[in-house]
Amino acid sequence: MTSWRTLAACASLAFASVSGQGTGLAQGLGAERSTDRTYVLGRAGWSLERFGADIAILRADVTPDRAGAGPPGLLVLSCDAGERRWRLALPESLQARQGHATSATMLLQVAKPAGAYRVTRIGIAGSRVLTVTETGPPNDGFVPFFVRLLKAGTHRLDLLLKVQGAKPSTVLAAYILSPIVQRTDLVAFDDFLATCTAVPR
Repeated sequence: MTSWRTLAACASLAFASVSGQGTGLAQGLGAERSTDRTYVLGRAGWSLERFGADIAILRADVTPDRAGAGPPGLLVLSCDAGERRWRLALPESLQARQGHATSATMLLQVAKPAGAYRVTRIGIAGSRVLTVTETGPPNDGFVPFFVRLLKAGTHRLDLLLKVQGAKPSTVLAAYILSPIVQRTDLVAFDDFLATCTAVPR
């Protein structure tokens, strides 16, 4: 299994390539590159829904950065009495070589030198829906980590997928997530984080 350090190193190569720096993923790992995909999160705003004290759902649309690229996708983050989920429905299917996969390792990294990052296992459904489900300590969880990045005003997140059990040369895929956050969204983020990190009743 690929270690976190190895995956992070691969991500650095991929993300340097996406930003026009370095030798790139193809030269560094012998991988074939497809067109880089950039998705904007929250172009139409962020929506918070609450159901009692223990359940909160945060939603945002996911749109390609280029015009006329098809219908939007959806990002849904939820906290439900100790269980947290991050569900990203992409506007487009995964690249052909990842489309058949049902699970993968995902690295999410802030796009800057030595930026914060998290590695987690994800489920893949229908070649375009990525899901993280977690029940561990909330303060160290992927979902609160993601929302804190949004709250901090992170303008770009780099995402790398590696399908389990396959060679890096055929399964690495890099994406760019570009959040749009308005000042009024910060209240929703605070409310959501308070629910996620509270002790379930």
